[in-house]
Amino acid sequence: MRKYLFIITAFLFIFQVFNFLSFDDVLKAETLPEYYQITADEAVFYRSATGENTVENIYCTLPRTYFIKTINTSTEGYIFGSYLGVQGYIETKNVVPVYSTPQSPYAIRTFDIMHTASAVAWSNPTTESEYVGTISYDTTEVIFVGSTLGQKIQESDTGIWYLCRFATTESANTLGYVYSDVTTNLTEFAPNTEEVLYEPIQETNGSILSPELTNTSNIMLILLLTIPAVIILLLIIRPKKGKKQSAKRQIATLNQLTIKDKKDQDEFDF
Repeated sequence: MRKYLFIITAFLFIFQVFNFLSFDDVLKAETLPEYYQITADEAVFYRSATGENTVENIYCTLPRTYFIKTINTSTEGYIFGSYLGVQGYIETKNVVPVYSTPQSPYAIRTFDIMHTASAVAWSNPTTESEYVGTISYDTTEVIFVGSTLGQKIQESDTGIWYLCRFATTESANTLGYVYSDVTTNLTEFAPNTEEVLYEPIQETNGSILSPELTNTSNIMLILLLTIPAVIILLLIIRPKKGKKQSAKRQIATLNQLTIKDKKDQDEFDF
């Protein structure tokens, strides 16, 4: 009876360990925040994580208080994510992780094309790059992604280009650069003032996992609590080999004594 009681107790202990120490919680610790908030003014959005401040490597600058949607953080010092559908890298020093989903993650701004001429869109902010498409002079509300410095068409020009999305005959969502001097009516920038969470919500549900410990430490805690229970269980239910052998030896000894006693009795049997 005690043996079965020990077995039931061991099973209950193991069940409670896995009930309280959920591996889902450990895996959640590795999950990246879905968004990072931009905290620096004019944070650069790069095409690659090299940090080269060249026309070919910079998409544009991104607005402070808005967000970049996380893809992964495989490159040290950079967050790889998307902004208005454009995938690129932003330095980790220019963002902070948030643990809630923002209602307005991107600054939605638009501009119009001047009525004097159509605007040509290029793959980089220079007329020497690849031609992307033409935006008609009567087009309004072109989606503005960000701005960057590029080639100056005239020496007196600003040299500012707009990265934008627009419709062409080939695609309804073409990405390209338009020279800012041929645009008008860029909508005003409004900072994002919505409240977001900057700390993860600790939903332990009675778990004894420590939020201060690393993911590896929590796994080690699980193993240290589980392995002894498994060993105890195996010790309880394993065959009692030593006892069986001892019992066999005792039986053999009794048999020998029985045979000897019988022989002695026969010798004195008249």
